[in-house]
Amino acid sequence: MNNLQEFYRKIEYLRSNGVKMKEIADWIDMAPSILSSLYTTVLPNYFDLSLEFLKIVHVFIFLIYLTK
Repeated sequence: MNNLQEFYRKIEYLRSNGVKMKEIADWIDMAPSILSSLYTTVLPNYFDLSLEFLKIVHVFIFLIYLTK
């Protein structure tokens, strides 16, 4: 997941410095629509779900600890 977060942050940095999504897509040889979807929808949802999953795992571990 760290590589995906780094990828997202790099795109975020480039976008905040005025680089167009099409330019970034050309640099990495990816269709602009795919890159845009990854950046705006797929990766943010993946990060949110991963965080929720970790919260659930922590609660589960805590409950196991309490039952011992």
